Amino acid sequence: MQVVGTVAQTFAISGRGIGVLFVDSPDHISEIPRLDVVVARPDGTSASFTASREFALLHHNSPDGEVVALMVLGAGVQDIPVGSIISTPAGLQSNYVFKPTAEEVARIIHTPSRGGGLTRR
Repeated sequence: MQVVGTVAQTFAISGRGIGVLFVDSPDHISEIPRLDVVVARPDGTSASFTASREFALLHHNSPDGEVVALMVLGAGVQDIPVGSIISTPAGLQSNYVFKPTAEEVARIIHTPSRGGGLTRR
C-alpha cells in the first residue's frame, strides 16, 4: 500500500461524496479518475472506498492556494474520522486508453507540431 496522507478535515458535498483534506497536501496521488482507497481509522478498523483526486481552494488569501484533496464516494463523514490514514494499492495502474498530446501525435506520425494541435496539410 502507498500512503496518501493523514486526514485533517472532511466535509460532505451533497450528491458527490465526502471531501477529504490532508495534514500535508500529497503530490503523488494518481491521476486515475477513479481509484480504490483504504481508510485506516484511529480506532484500528479500516474500510475500502472508491475515490477521485480533486483540488480544493483553501482560502483566497492562503499562501497554499489550491491543495490536492480526495472525493470519497459512498462514504459518510463518520466513516473517515480526522486522523485516519488513507492508502492506495501499490503499483496502481491506469485503465485509461492512451490519449497522446499533440506533440506525441506529431512524433508518432512524423509531422512537426505547431504547438496548437494538429493541422491539415
